[in-house]
Amino acid sequence: MRNAVDRNRARRWVREAFRLNRHRFGGVDVVVQVRRCPPRDGAAAARTELAKLFGELDARLRERGI
Repeated sequence: MRNAVDRNRARRWVREAFRLNRHRFGGVDVVVQVRRCPPRDGAAAARTELAKLFGELDARLRERGI
């Protein structure tokens, strides 16, 4: 991401998604790497994608008994 505005927007979206899903992870640290700049009007799509990824992570953690 080229400018700070885009990086901060993505950071806010990830933090909000994590805040809404943190009950799934207990004491596990989660690192999210944003690989492409989300569109400015793409908050809903970003939330959907993050919820899907957090769901997959939750399933993996349950498989391992964490």
